[in-house]
Amino acid sequence: MTTNPGTDPAQGAGTGTPPAHGATSTSQGDTSPPSIAELQRQLAELQSKNAEYLADNQKYRKERKEQEAAAQATEQQRLKEQGEYKKLAEQHEARAKELEPTAARFEALAAKIRKQIQTATKDWPAEIKAFYPGDDADVDQLQDWYDRSQTLLEKLQTQARATLPGNRPNPPAANRAGTQADADQRNRQSFVRQRSYGL
Repeated sequence: MTTNPGTDPAQGAGTGTPPAHGATSTSQGDTSPPSIAELQRQLAELQSKNAEYLADNQKYRKERKEQEAAAQATEQQRLKEQGEYKKLAEQHEARAKELEPTAARFEALAAKIRKQIQTATKDWPAEIKAFYPGDDADVDQLQDWYDRSQTLLEKLQTQARATLPGNRPNPPAANRAGTQADADQRNRQSFVRQRSYGL
């Protein structure tokens, strides 16, 4: 089919009336092969779309590879951290096993100190026992209370001995008789006797 210049092949053959809705030139029985220019145009369109699809495909593949690489790096970092945590956990476990005998010795020593303090303080006066920190207190706290209570215990024991019959805890000197005035009087008398040559 040859087309007149200025006429559209989709509009009838020079009739000037548009074809029916949905009708094309091939539906009217026009079976002529497309022109070379038309084929080249279609080929260019197909090549353009193909290039576009290839570019999109390459872009999506690149993004997918980047995502896979990022996920793999994240997984490696997680495994590395997990490995480090595992290593730290093993170190702490070894340190705990190393300290277990020391802790057992400390507990045995603490029990021994508690028993000694309880034995030593069983006869103490109630004034001191009122400040007892308790059986469940830390051994350091018990030892501190015991050490600080020693001075108070000594004072209370000294006061208790003063009330008992017999020697007082701190008796005055035996040769001290009277006050300073009495000593001065004795010194004068001694001086007078010496000057009078015993007369």
